[in-house]
Amino acid sequence: MIPHLVSCTAVALVAVAAALALRQQRAAWRHAILFAALMRFAVPTDWLAPVPPQQVRLAADWLLHGPWEQADSIRVAVRQGGLPYQYIGIAVCLLLWARRAWRRIPAVRVPSQYESAVFTRAADGVNAELRIVARDLAPGALGLWRPRVLLPDGLAAELSEAELEAVIAHEIAHVCRDNLLAATAHAVVTVFWFHPLVWWMERRMLAERETACDEWVLARGTEPHDYAAGILKVCRMSFAGASGYAGVNGSNLQLRMEHIMSMDRNRTGSRVARTLLGLVLGIVALLPAASGYLRAQQQAKIEPAQSAMPLLTEVEQLMRQKRTDEALGLLRSEADKHPDRLDLRLALGNWAVRAGKYDLAVATFQDVLTHVVPASEAAGDVYLRLGETYRRMGDPSAAITTLQHAVELAPNSVTPRSTLALVLDGAGRRRDAEKEYRKVLQLEPESGVAMNNLAYLLSQQEGHLDEALELALRAREALPNLLETSDTLGWIYLKRNSTSQALEVFEELVKQAPDRPEFRYHLAMALVEKGLPASAAEQLKAALEYNPNEEETGKIKELLKTLQR
Repeated sequence: MIPHLVSCTAVALVAVAAALALRQQRAAWRHAILFAALMRFAVPTDWLAPVPPQQVRLAADWLLHGPWEQADSIRVAVRQGGLPYQYIGIAVCLLLWARRAWRRIPAVRVPSQYESAVFTRAADGVNAELRIVARDLAPGALGLWRPRVLLPDGLAAELSEAELEAVIAHEIAHVCRDNLLAATAHAVVTVFWFHPLVWWMERRMLAERETACDEWVLARGTEPHDYAAGILKVCRMSFAGASGYAGVNGSNLQLRMEHIMSMDRNRTGSRVARTLLGLVLGIVALLPAASGYLRAQQQAKIEPAQSAMPLLTEVEQLMRQKRTDEALGLLRSEADKHPDRLDLRLALGNWAVRAGKYDLAVATFQDVLTHVVPASEAAGDVYLRLGETYRRMGDPSAAITTLQHAVELAPNSVTPRSTLALVLDGAGRRRDAEKEYRKVLQLEPESGVAMNNLAYLLSQQEGHLDEALELALRAREALPNLLETSDTLGWIYLKRNSTSQALEVFEELVKQAPDRPEFRYHLAMALVEKGLPASAAEQLKAALEYNPNEEETGKIKELLKTLQR
């Protein structure tokens, strides 16, 4: 078995290097390369031949992270004619997988006529079932033979028609593209559960599948701004109002949004990508034939695996079943059993925040701080999590103080400064927020998001409209497909009394996104300044038809009331 693992690992490393080298190519190519390398593990080689029984240390520490085990370590002696040790791990992985795959997620109601119509358009002939599930679940796709698309109850009311169709199309992409591939890949991971690289490759393939589905959705004609807006609204709804700045400003989500807004729909795979994929496939096919040269059998000595995946899977299932106390208790128990496992304590803190148990989260993160080097980037990461917890608790003062510690420990990191700037702005400390935004731009001069936010902030101050205009123009140039940058630009034109230019910008925005009530409200304000109250009233009435939020509704009705006097 050892020669097989050595050759498979070599192929996997080549594939990983190839995937990293193709970061600018389509995600589907990177996924295909990693999938081919993972399949190399499934190609029979001489490890299938009988191996003399021997004493093997089964270092499977991660098995102890399930609720069925209590000991700190396990040793299995494989006797003559006994059950091979690897089958034990396979059986456990299969049980965990089956529990996840066969879980029942009941529908809470029948899809409305509107939801069914949007789903039919998004599915475009794909044989799948739409199921409306509990509000606290996220959109998803389940099933291989009878695929089901899960849509949280109430999501259709939060999204525009185009945004809802884009979100459903993403799940249809999973049904069309990769549900079967994902199951096949996980089957290989289940068999080779003891190999840390196969777990990493599966997680990487998951990220590439998400990007490939994004590309698939956009390639079918979906507008990037509708898709990005839909994802952001789903994130806000999934966190039940607790995502705030950190959720929307998180590095992974921000990278995904930037990728969506800048994606070239017409891009095709390059010759280099096809060549690398062919190379990996060739290696997968040829190496088994050459593996006959590897005859020497040697005793396997597997290092302890430190994966918390089974535990976190169990915790997630309990949380989905609203058994919050049981889930957090399980995670806390395992963290107490392994005091040196800071990853478990960080997971406990993260899940406590997600569950709204902020006191537990604060205590956990503060405990982690006592176990890390005080002036290290690791400590800065903990301060960042702790600061976000304070923000969600409604304690902006503590949040700002803690986030400042995070910035001090990671002065060249954009995420802590961006988060701090947003919290400072929300707390009314605009001067301090301005300083942080400027430092972000020093670190990342082409950050369109930072330029846009700073431009809007400066537009609220006297004497800074020229600089605000320059930043807004640069932001729109950096993110031309993000409608919010044009909205900021139009607002600044309005503040500068450049009404005609503001009208031009807002009219184009309403044309591109007629269902966005805030754009119609801004257009109405420009029309009022232009001396066209009747046209402004028409835009305000139209805005109310697109279900603006409570704050926007109040502003729209107040302006409409003023015009009708």
